[in-house]
Amino acid sequence: MPSLGSSDPRGTEVTWVALPREAELAVAELPTGTVTFLFTDVEGSTHLWDTAPDTAAVAMATHDRLAHRSLEAWHGIFVKGTGDGMLAVFPSAPDALAAAVEFQLAGTSESVSGD
Repeated sequence: MPSLGSSDPRGTEVTWVALPREAELAVAELPTGTVTFLFTDVEGSTHLWDTAPDTAAVAMATHDRLAHRSLEAWHGIFVKGTGDGMLAVFPSAPDALAAAVEFQLAGTSESVSGD
């Protein structure tokens, strides 16, 4: 996949990876009816970016990897990144809850936040 290099506002080098066209979210792929939204956040990420940018980059990569693993396991759909987190949608509340618990437990074991 092609990537673009840039610096974030703190001067840290950031590499953005462009997703293939088929990976883009289409509105038709979103669940309909009653849905459940899940928001994630890496707690303390602003301070982490300011004090330990290399650690922050690892924390964000770990967050993204674990979050996407939980989404796939529980029928969640990634909607958008939120800088230090993400927004996902699920076709049912039990699936969203299971994904959140799985993600939280995995993050605890891998120390996602760096706090």
